[in-house]
Amino acid sequence: MLNHVLYIIGSILIGGIIGGGTNRLAIAMLFRPYRTKYIGSWALPFTPGLIPKRRHELALQLGRTVREYLVNGEALNRTVRSPRVQKLVAEWVKDKWRKTSFDSLRTWIEREERRLQLSRDMRVGDWFHDEAKREIEQRVMDWAPKVNKLFTRYLTSDKGTDILRKIYADWTRKQGWFLKLTGTLIDDDKVVEKSQEWLVQALAAPRGIDMTRTLLRQVSEAVFDWRVQDVLEWAEQNSFRSHPLLQETVEGWIEWAIPYGLERLAAHAEEWLDLLHLETLVTEQIETFSLEKLEEMIVRVAKKELKLITWIGVLIGGIIGFCQGLMAVILW
Repeated sequence: MLNHVLYIIGSILIGGIIGGGTNRLAIAMLFRPYRTKYIGSWALPFTPGLIPKRRHELALQLGRTVREYLVNGEALNRTVRSPRVQKLVAEWVKDKWRKTSFDSLRTWIEREERRLQLSRDMRVGDWFHDEAKREIEQRVMDWAPKVNKLFTRYLTSDKGTDILRKIYADWTRKQGWFLKLTGTLIDDDKVVEKSQEWLVQALAAPRGIDMTRTLLRQVSEAVFDWRVQDVLEWAEQNSFRSHPLLQETVEGWIEWAIPYGLERLAAHAEEWLDLLHLETLVTEQIETFSLEKLEEMIVRVAKKELKLITWIGVLIGGIIGFCQGLMAVILW
């Protein structure tokens, strides 16, 4: 009887060792060996391991999966349109703006002076060749339709409406008693609405775009005519730290511009991702991983599961050993 019990226990132990060892070997063969092993000119079967052997196919499949299911246009669109993301980006841009200092401008100009042997009495336009200046002026004038669209978007926003309403209220307050009296009889909202319609039409008209184009050209010419010293003095006197109104204006513009910019980005999310060649990028990055690093990363992520697989092999092997031992004892 004792011999039968010992035989069954031995069968369980042997079955557990074989089951656990087999599963452990199968897990190891996923990664190792890293290269093909040879006996003479004969390549040993199952070398290299599964992942090293299928590394390129794995990289391609992961790249395709990331592009199609994880980082696709819909996901990027949803993320970029999220109010939380828009708020975080706006706060980041405002933080960068606050950290922008006059000292950094002075340092850059001083560095360029030493590098190019320039003088502060030189004009900004002297820093550019004639061809470069013409190109800049042309590009600036080409912005006219976009600038007018931005003005239109701002004028029709809540902030733009409030500004027009305030301008109308200030204007009627400064006029005589007759306009003040008629101002009480006229609906402010109607005046603001009509003003918005006229301004939007004027900005969209060819004449309005030409006026903006002329204004941009005059601004670019004026900037080119600035002396370097004038730029430094202006930047020092108009530092946003000493002008809370300027800081508030810029930050308000950032809060309006960031959501608009992100909306435009989201509208072309698929095009941006195609331009980045994300699938190829992921594939190339995975292929550059060393096999040791790839194994370490996978094992670290799935450590518990891999151990569980090994112990399941021990359990199944033990059960099979018990059944075999029991059948052998019965048949004796």
